[in-house]
Amino acid sequence: MGSLSSLKVIVSAWVGYWALGSFAGFFAIPPGYASPIWPAAGYALLITLSLGLRALIGVWLGSFVLNVSFAGASIFEPSAAWINASVIAFGAVVQTYVAYFLIFKFTRYPDLTSRVNDPLIFALLAGPLACFCSCSIGVTTLVVSDVVLVDHAINNWLNWWVGDSIGVLAFSPIILALNKTTNWSSKTRISTFIIFYLGLVALASVLFVQVRSSEEEKLESIFAARAESVQEAINQQLNNIKYESYLLASMFANFATVDFYQFNRISERIYTHTIGTQAISWIPM
Repeated sequence: MGSLSSLKVIVSAWVGYWALGSFAGFFAIPPGYASPIWPAAGYALLITLSLGLRALIGVWLGSFVLNVSFAGASIFEPSAAWINASVIAFGAVVQTYVAYFLIFKFTRYPDLTSRVNDPLIFALLAGPLACFCSCSIGVTTLVVSDVVLVDHAINNWLNWWVGDSIGVLAFSPIILALNKTTNWSSKTRISTFIIFYLGLVALASVLFVQVRSSEEEKLESIFAARAESVQEAINQQLNNIKYESYLLASMFANFATVDFYQFNRISERIYTHTIGTQAISWIPM
């Protein structure tokens, strides 16, 4: 493989991983931000199986750029976020390589038609099993760097593992369909299958985003209602304070002299019947 071909492989892996990782942000449902599907993991395996292990360099670059942006850091200015992003990207590479190794070790890939169980073994090895790698390395890195609290580590690990696993499983039919050893009849052509499959994925994505938008609107309406009730309570308290001030001011306006005894009698009644009053003090000049 020439240097130009290698560069094309790396760039394809890099751009594809970054694009799908960015797209996965649309699947985050508030109040959390963990994506329930990470299609970039499936793409990383697809392009590595198709174009070879040199694609892992592009996988690392794509993951690194994504995680730097997720941390809110600049890709052009070195920072502490670069360290975490580098380790997390390494986890993505390890995961893809482990899946690659297990597939060639325990299946007859690319010939997955000679044994009935090979497609199932392929999906299990590449998805749930291999996907232990990235989430374990990633969450450990975030916990050590105090980005994720220890109490939240298990939930983060589980969400990460599920997202990667579903991402790989979502790409498994395409990987299997692209097998050169798979025979397609004239009625079931590979192009038709891929278009139909991608159409279903797009439809599911649109429905998912609509559900997310509906959930966001619901949360916004709840927040607005609570904010309005808090604002009303604050305004009521301010009105109470103004009422107290007017009563005390009127006392001083109607009497030439006011002693502590008079002030104390009136302020006690105001204090007792006005909710939220902390204290009324007599402080002579």
